[in-house]
Amino acid sequence: MTTLKDEIFLLYKQRDGHYVIKVYNRDNMKEMKEVIALPGTDAQCMTGCNVSNCLYICHRQGDSCRLKVLRISRDAAEQKFNISPSWKTEHRRSMYKMAVSTNGSLVIFSHYIHSYAVSVYNADGILQHETVFPEVDISMHLDVIPKSNGNVVLTYIGSPGIHPRLLEFDASGSVVRQFMSSFEISRDTCVSLADENDRMIIVRPFEGIELLDSEFNLLGVYSLPNDQGKSYQHIDLRYDCNRNEIVRIHYDPSIRTNVLTIFRFTDE
Repeated sequence: MTTLKDEIFLLYKQRDGHYVIKVYNRDNMKEMKEVIALPGTDAQCMTGCNVSNCLYICHRQGDSCRLKVLRISRDAAEQKFNISPSWKTEHRRSMYKMAVSTNGSLVIFSHYIHSYAVSVYNADGILQHETVFPEVDISMHLDVIPKSNGNVVLTYIGSPGIHPRLLEFDASGSVVRQFMSSFEISRDTCVSLADENDRMIIVRPFEGIELLDSEFNLLGVYSLPNDQGKSYQHIDLRYDCNRNEIVRIHYDPSIRTNVLTIFRFTDE
């Protein structure tokens, strides 16, 4: 799932094995506006860029183990989506996560042999800079999150370990700060920006939410209502910096369907 201005994009794998992107207006999720076909691709993840008004799709082609990036933009005159040719990442065997920074750069977290790297590309696929982490012991990657100050936060599970960790570093690769959550990892755990001030949340539906300030100081641990904690299964959660909102999809077994929720944190 990702968002662009007034639209929400959902990446689906159909029963025939082909991937499509279903486009909805955020004010009317009952009716699908459009479908973007992705023939011949094995899509892995998707993110949106509000600066250039485009989507990025990480995908495989055929039996290749190397992942590529598709850029999908909307034609201003005809309002149709155009898919640009794929471009390859720099000497990386596996791509894990990607996100877009506030200035429109594409940030990719990847793996090569025994090291991990965070690479920053412009909209044309040109590498701007790259940071390699040969000493980070990662057993599970969660996400890569660009902050408004230009730093990047890597969220992961250390080895050995069962608690989510946050590692913030600057463009030179220097570690700025770290944090380890009190929550134990589960399939529903996620980490995301919480607002335009770079506060962050760590969510585990059966335990609650940890809220951090921009320097990873713990502001509080908040419990979810009992009906949410017991019924909902997290699927995806994304922060929309353009609207200062958090968009979440979860599965509610009581009605046997996925539910979209949009919310934001407010100061009181």
